[in-house]
Amino acid sequence: MAPSCVCLVTANVGSLFEKPDALIPSWTLEFVDFVQSKRPMFLALHVQEVGGKANDWGKNSLLIKNFITNLYGHASFKSYMCCRAFLDQEHESPLFTAMGNIYFIHESLLPDVQIFSFEKSEFQNLKSSREFTHTDLAKCEFIERIKFPIEYFPSRRLSRKGFIRTKWQIAGETLDLVNIHLFHDDSNLTALEESPSQYAVFRRRALEFCISHIGTCPAFIFGDFNFRLDTKQLASYFQSRRKLVSQKSDKLFSLICSISSDIVLHVEPKRFKFNSNESSDEDLSFLKAFDKESSNFDSLREREVVFPPSYPFCEEQINGYNSSRCPSWCDRVLYSVTAEQLIRRDYPVEYNMMGLRTRMGDHKPIFFKFFLNTQ
Repeated sequence: MAPSCVCLVTANVGSLFEKPDALIPSWTLEFVDFVQSKRPMFLALHVQEVGGKANDWGKNSLLIKNFITNLYGHASFKSYMCCRAFLDQEHESPLFTAMGNIYFIHESLLPDVQIFSFEKSEFQNLKSSREFTHTDLAKCEFIERIKFPIEYFPSRRLSRKGFIRTKWQIAGETLDLVNIHLFHDDSNLTALEESPSQYAVFRRRALEFCISHIGTCPAFIFGDFNFRLDTKQLASYFQSRRKLVSQKSDKLFSLICSISSDIVLHVEPKRFKFNSNESSDEDLSFLKAFDKESSNFDSLREREVVFPPSYPFCEEQINGYNSSRCPSWCDRVLYSVTAEQLIRRDYPVEYNMMGLRTRMGDHKPIFFKFFLNTQ
């Protein structure tokens, strides 16, 4: 049997539903072009903040439905005869996560794909149909939806963070596909105080909780990890390269060049702006040295990151970052050590960003394309 091409995509789509007329058409077109280019046999799309980042999930329910049905009905997806979408729209439920797991299975691969029923503890065959589950997720046998316990939240206040898990057999190989959304940095100033920041510590605990829950099954975890740079070390880096004077108060932190009086770094709770000789919107590769959170897990692997930070892009521009946060690689595809053996080494692997030159919201989607080792 020829190896199957698999594409895993993660996308925080919150801003799409806040500016739907401006962003959804360009996002959809870019995604369709991606599918036409990569031609996967099995395509998994994990989305976060479905319906928007504000409390408008109920109002945007029709937008969400149209978003999915437009993908299902596009001519480029006519060969994907089996589609399954599990979207959490139960905004009044205490388990609400605003996440969605969407899967497209090519007709040629369908006989060799099964989905796991957590209720019956068995794999089940799939039929050619396009289904959309968005209510009564607690009764849906094909997903496992987990919200992190309250003690895992930095503020000890519940929000939409958690993970949704599905389990598959593809050409005889078993794998878990996990959509995850971890906690953001609530304040840039608080994140600047320690290395690692208190937010990074909470994210690590939550991801460890997820890993423990999954167990030893080969797993691909892809979503918005909200991994941020170690900004305390970044500030130290700036100070080590130039003669800078620091200014600090309860509301801001600044580093100012003692010679030119240029502001090199300016941080407020919701603002992060730096001006460095080695930085530009075109090349922020020097920041990768301060991207450390993904390396904290011995049981997880990640391909080399060759793409720019995935957040926070300006929504009004094709590219370029806004100044609300330090650019970071929030959106990732990680996989377990046991999953590494499922990736064919003699076939090309791609780990990259989608839509670098397209308006796609404040997060750019990240994809991982590989060929599955089959029995």
